[in-house]
Amino acid sequence: MSEQSLQEKVNGVYNRVKSDFYLCRPDLMVSGREYNSHLLLGLLTQLNNGTQLIYGAYGGGKTSSSLYLNSILYGLPLNTVRSAVVRGNPGITEEKAIARPDYGALNKGEEQVRWQKFCLIPPKIWDELPRTPEGRQAVALAGIEEGSWAYLNEHIFEGRRPFYATANFRDRGSYSIIPALLDRFDIATVVGFPGLVNSRIISRRYNKNQEALLGDESLEDEAEKVLLSRENYETIQEGMIDIRGRFLEVLKERGFPILTNEDRLQINKEISKVELSSQAEAYCTFLTAELNIPVNGNYLRNLTSECTESRRLDQVLVRYAQSLAWLQDRNEATLEDVSAIAPYALWHRIEWKDGVKGRFADYSGNDRDLIIAKLMLGEGGKGIEGLKRRLINSSGSIEELRKHLESGNEEEAKKLLDEITKTDKTHPYFLDVKRELEGFIA
Repeated sequence: MSEQSLQEKVNGVYNRVKSDFYLCRPDLMVSGREYNSHLLLGLLTQLNNGTQLIYGAYGGGKTSSSLYLNSILYGLPLNTVRSAVVRGNPGITEEKAIARPDYGALNKGEEQVRWQKFCLIPPKIWDELPRTPEGRQAVALAGIEEGSWAYLNEHIFEGRRPFYATANFRDRGSYSIIPALLDRFDIATVVGFPGLVNSRIISRRYNKNQEALLGDESLEDEAEKVLLSRENYETIQEGMIDIRGRFLEVLKERGFPILTNEDRLQINKEISKVELSSQAEAYCTFLTAELNIPVNGNYLRNLTSECTESRRLDQVLVRYAQSLAWLQDRNEATLEDVSAIAPYALWHRIEWKDGVKGRFADYSGNDRDLIIAKLMLGEGGKGIEGLKRRLINSSGSIEELRKHLESGNEEEAKKLLDEITKTDKTHPYFLDVKRELEGFIA
């Protein structure tokens, strides 16, 4: 039997989780393949050490799906991963989530830090983030983006790791998530209704017996001792690496596809080599232009009351599109890839204007803002042309402009741009290219 490719292993994890643990149905089609968007993007978040915000109703599988991915892909028993989850609540403090003093040492006049499990296990879950008061959410800012955690005079730096945060739809017990924190989430997804067939199966899983496949009592006890030891951070990590290696072997014996550290490093290298097609590049540029350059017309900046100008969005869109193409064993990300990823990378970073929401008043679902994002970044709807449609309609001008610029014929490019930009509703992409050619200084 030939060895599985890395893509086959990752797709194998997706299929195993979908069929045995997080039962769901597809809601996204890319290159003829069906996916559940939440599970797919959760998987890509793992591969990229990314960050994902997960919305959904109570009991919809937000936290469980994250636990399963962390356990299988990182290689730790499920209960060990579960024990490190931070539970958002109004009384949460830095000491409860990040670290606290070693009280025994403190009684002796020594300052020592005991890191909480949340910081000691690289893949992280912050459950019910909106239950955390706004003033205390900032403790996670550097940790989410850089894996940087500080307490008293001690500091640990673990680099970017998979970070999941869950959020019920807004209710009386919720606080707002601060914009700076929202921007640090690469992707936001919605856990949807799994369908009646899956619901019937789930209804017979009261005791969650399937989770026994992700458990190992002996290794859980070992992990607990290591995590609660008074050793320094580096020593604890060395102990956890050994436990991870042995649990991955347990998973392999139970028929799970596994990824070693070497596999993950190789996957990251291969993802980085995936190219973007010219149309995919143009889509990303159009999106950036519409969000950052003010002009008249039904462009994204004018459709939102709160608009992101963060460069993180640009990076996320490219990286996750590359990852999606890699997963399908393609060496080029297409327009279909970037337009599939874009709504999930954008919708949590913006606020649609009331006039836009009013057009969709007939849709009362909690995921209405995501639905609007899919339409506004795709073909459009309710009398508003979408970004993808604007790009396709402008493809002739884009191609002609590209040829002039690549041949070094700036004069012809300027003439073309003069013609294109005659109206005050010209797409911001063409306006910005014209300013660049004219030596525009902001």
